[in-house]
Amino acid sequence: MPRIRRVTRFLQRRQATWYLRFRLPTRLQELTGRTELRISLGTCDLPVARLRAERVIPNVYWLKQLARYMSALALGPEHIRGALELAFAQIVSELQRTREPWLRGQAQSTHALQSQFSSSFPNAGGITKLVTPGMLHERQLMNLRRAIEDGDYGRGADRARNLLREIGAPVEERSPYFKELAIEVLKLDAMFLEAQKARASGDYRAEEEFIAHYTGAHAAPASSASSAPRARLITAEPTGPRLSESWQDYAREKMAALPRPQWSKKTAAFQESTFREFQEIVSDLTLGEIDRDTIIRYAEALRKLPKNRRKIHGDRPIKELMLIDTPEKDRASERTLAEKLIRIKAFLDWCRVTKGLPRTDPTERISFQAESQSYAPFTQSDLVSLFSSDDYVKQRHSKAWRFWVPLIALYTGARQAEIAQLTVTDVGVEDGVPFISITNFGEGKHVKTQAGIRKVPISSKLMSLRFLDYVDALKARSIARLFPDLRRTRDGVPDSSAISRWFNEQYLEACGVQRQDATGRRKVFHSFRHTAITKALGAGTGIAHSQQVFGHEKSLLGETATYMGAFPLGTLVPVIEALNYGLDHRPYHEDWPRYAGTVR
Repeated sequence: MPRIRRVTRFLQRRQATWYLRFRLPTRLQELTGRTELRISLGTCDLPVARLRAERVIPNVYWLKQLARYMSALALGPEHIRGALELAFAQIVSELQRTREPWLRGQAQSTHALQSQFSSSFPNAGGITKLVTPGMLHERQLMNLRRAIEDGDYGRGADRARNLLREIGAPVEERSPYFKELAIEVLKLDAMFLEAQKARASGDYRAEEEFIAHYTGAHAAPASSASSAPRARLITAEPTGPRLSESWQDYAREKMAALPRPQWSKKTAAFQESTFREFQEIVSDLTLGEIDRDTIIRYAEALRKLPKNRRKIHGDRPIKELMLIDTPEKDRASERTLAEKLIRIKAFLDWCRVTKGLPRTDPTERISFQAESQSYAPFTQSDLVSLFSSDDYVKQRHSKAWRFWVPLIALYTGARQAEIAQLTVTDVGVEDGVPFISITNFGEGKHVKTQAGIRKVPISSKLMSLRFLDYVDALKARSIARLFPDLRRTRDGVPDSSAISRWFNEQYLEACGVQRQDATGRRKVFHSFRHTAITKALGAGTGIAHSQQVFGHEKSLLGETATYMGAFPLGTLVPVIEALNYGLDHRPYHEDWPRYAGTVR
């Protein structure tokens, strides 16, 4: 009886369309650089999707069989361990075999080496008197270290081939494992030379430590060693500092950066949480033990974990949560997973640069298919509803920030967090042009990118609402924050999320604004930014000038952007003045004293 193929588990519905989704086996992921295959079945009907999927399911199972076949024949980590075990045994044996002659003293050894050098190079003359074993060892060590640092595995390729043949493993020189083995062989050679160099000067400690370390036994007296004991695997030994130790250095550097920390306290908490989760999944490995398989294992675990697991499951270990079949709807989004992987990649990149390990990027070509958030700009009728509400016309806003923040967002296109952190000193005048300065200079201030540090001219619409008078009133009362009635976080910085919660969950509904457009894109506070950018570009403003106003990197300029400084403030005024939506703000253009008086 033929085996029944399970079709449904390979089906996935995205929006209205059914897809065939198949997670590639690890071996195929390494070769293709992809974690899964996703193919549209071109139908919204499940029975039709099943029928179409059935035709290709045999190919999916064939891919699984291919991966198993490749895993059985291909060079893998177990071959590296076997080859290195053999290499260690050979080195330990060589050290012990040659130990007795060296005990006779450095003078005899040097004399023998010089005699050998003289017979090989009779024309060297008196140079041989200057040659010592340490000098030759040092030259060889220099060459080996250079090859290791440059990743020049060719010097160890012959040894790697011979070792693999001796243990009966396939010699696949195109495999990354072969290259790794060749580099490890070079490291062994360097360690061997270090021991010989020390021995030449009568110092046997490095040699004893080497033998004791890799045999798992205490070093015996030199005269009593007669046979080479079994060597331990190199991969079982720590290589480089551990993850936890490296993370402490990484976080310390980020928080101690000058002239200001690169992480805010909130960012540091997110980073720490991501790392602790990573460490719990892969364990506290050494940097040298982290490879592509480690990251794949981490990514696979993330996909199975429930979202908000701390709130729901508390401190329950991840290994227990992995055993729970969490429904896909209750798992974290691909976007969240992608953000976590980006944080771990940044940490490992820092380790590679500062600590030399891991030698290659283990996250290369591993990613989550994160869909970017799609927001719709507000329509003209939306804007009329938002700024002609009773809250504006009848002075019903209970907070000053609720009055000003939407207006500033509409007429600057600034981000929510950029507006929330403004202080009265961020408002000024330059060459006769009033402006708002968006910067990361100051306590609790942060910008998304370097291009986000900018000065934005103040719109004539805000000027007509007497915005500068509001600022002056706060200055007269020695109030530092532009919106002092905006709640603070535990760290004492303005809580920008309070803006979106009020606006998205209360104000939009109160004004009767639909939460989505006809295409399903959401309307939220961030839609002000989309609205402003769309308006400015639609008015024909220069792209480079618009990008400076809205805090974007100057694209479409190629190499020219490298040499371009900031445009003078006056040249940015046309971009801001293009943000004219035809709204009538006259009913509340004299209301600013009320909102200046509500703040404490």
